[in-house]
Amino acid sequence: MAITPESQRRQLIAPQAPSQKIITRQKIRENMDVLRTASGANSIQGFGRMTIGAIVLSVIFSLATLLAVLYGYFAERIPDIARYLYPLLAGLIIFLFYFAINNIRDGFIMFEASKEQEDSALEEFAEKLLQN
Repeated sequence: MAITPESQRRQLIAPQAPSQKIITRQKIRENMDVLRTASGANSIQGFGRMTIGAIVLSVIFSLATLLAVLYGYFAERIPDIARYLYPLLAGLIIFLFYFAINNIRDGFIMFEASKEQEDSALEEFAEKLLQN
């Protein structure tokens, strides 16, 4: 029996069942938000905030130490700097201290909250992946 163009067209048009690999990829793409949470994206962001807060805190302590050491020098030689600039710098230090403590607190809260989120997201993803 000869292969006709009609039989060739029917063979090409016949739908092929998607393989298990393609189905798994589709399920993974559908659940990327759950995977992002399960992979620890929030804990990484929390750790980053804590790191930024710690860096700002170290800069604050360095600046405060420098200002304390140099206060006597400026008070004797250039009293206007000690009188006008030091209160402004003290206000800057207080603001940066508030910023650093706030970042450390928020980062710690994000980091601790992400532990439960990661476990529940991983369970949810495994359930969705195994469902047909």
